[in-house]
Amino acid sequence: MTTRILVPFLFFAVLAAACGGGSSPHATPTTLATATRVPSATPAPTTQAVTPFTPVEEVLTPPPDIDTSAWLTYRDDANGFELKYPPEAQVKKNVHAPTMGPTGIGTDIDLPFEQGTTLEAKYIFIKVADMTADKCAPPSGYMRPGATPDVRRIRNGTDVFWSTSGTGATMMHGFYTTSYMTGRDTLCVMIDAVLFGVSSSVFSTPPPVANDAKESETFAAIISTFRWID
Repeated sequence: MTTRILVPFLFFAVLAAACGGGSSPHATPTTLATATRVPSATPAPTTQAVTPFTPVEEVLTPPPDIDTSAWLTYRDDANGFELKYPPEAQVKKNVHAPTMGPTGIGTDIDLPFEQGTTLEAKYIFIKVADMTADKCAPPSGYMRPGATPDVRRIRNGTDVFWSTSGTGATMMHGFYTTSYMTGRDTLCVMIDAVLFGVSSSVFSTPPPVANDAKESETFAAIISTFRWID
């Protein structure tokens, strides 16, 4: 969360007084004093040091039990990148982000998941922004030590990603999102990996809770296949 620093503003006014005159209407007119603005000292700005947060770079290890050799390829020729996804998934281009979590317009890839649990949807949402590679990173609020322990910097073998995680919920639903960001030149690719489910409290007979850790392995496998097209 970005800290807002409030600097108080100093307002001032200088009043001019008029010289007193006689009570007679024929008395000599009074001379008004000239209002003079007195310069005030400018207060020193309040500053707060921000220590850059640079996590140790991690190597992304693809899940050993997921074979991506038969996966299909999503290729974005206009922006110069591609990645693989399971053949059972459904790809929807130029759509608004589904359900809760990410926002904007991009490509939604609905992924298969275990049925009969509290999980209702599993997808990645891909967005592209005109942004220099050095700015393709989480907002500065996430860069403060301790502000977000889930900020990571990972390498999939050839490319480096910033990774952040977060959760959200309503009375009936909740979601868990891991966002991956990687940039090249003046392009930033953002890939939001989302698990979306319903609260077990809305069922008279709650279904089994989804195994989020197991379901998230698909996301790691997808990110491991990302590459820029030369």
